[in-house]
Amino acid sequence: MNYVRGRQVVIHDPRLETVLSDAIGPPSDELWMLGRKAIAPKAWWNLEVDPKKHKVSEIFAAVALRANIAKMTGIGELDALHIMAHGTQGAIQLGSDWLHKPTMSALGKIAGVFRFVIIHSCLVGRPPQGTPAFMTFMTFGGSQFAHKAAALTKSTIVVARQLQYYSVKKHADLNRAELDFGKWDGPVDVYKHGLPVETHNQIVDDAFNLEKLIFGNTK
Repeated sequence: MNYVRGRQVVIHDPRLETVLSDAIGPPSDELWMLGRKAIAPKAWWNLEVDPKKHKVSEIFAAVALRANIAKMTGIGELDALHIMAHGTQGAIQLGSDWLHKPTMSALGKIAGVFRFVIIHSCLVGRPPQGTPAFMTFMTFGGSQFAHKAAALTKSTIVVARQLQYYSVKKHADLNRAELDFGKWDGPVDVYKHGLPVETHNQIVDDAFNLEKLIFGNTK
């Protein structure tokens, strides 16, 4: 995924770390990243949150402020917001108070700002037990978290139902390693407010191509 393409924003919670400092991290046997700080890939704008200080409301207020500044320079709707943080069903470990049902109203601060909001977190979009394996134009059910996020942001929400694997790659600064999400581990669900959920399941579909979804092609 080319995060520099277009106008994309990355929010990164630094508790999403390299495999050797976080046992839940990326599946890798390499040792070169030992002791290196994991950082988000460079985008049009990056925001690394402080887990001890930043509240969810403050995080999205900062993103909204950056978007408003962009609008003042003639830039309209932004392409995508990527949230890179640990997650669990219906919740993201973001800042000092998590992004979940009690704090989700903060997403209203970025209503209409992004075409897509991409959640690179494990299990966040896991729907209730018994949900169909494929939801393309079949159901308005699925993850209530994702439905609510779509309603609040007025954006297309992309979430993984299960583990979101990632790796790290070398950075020019030898003390750092850059997060690399690479291919998604399916199924991946796409939520649009007021529309049925669309499922990309790699078992029968082609590999999910996030960049193609956002920009229409990979060039």
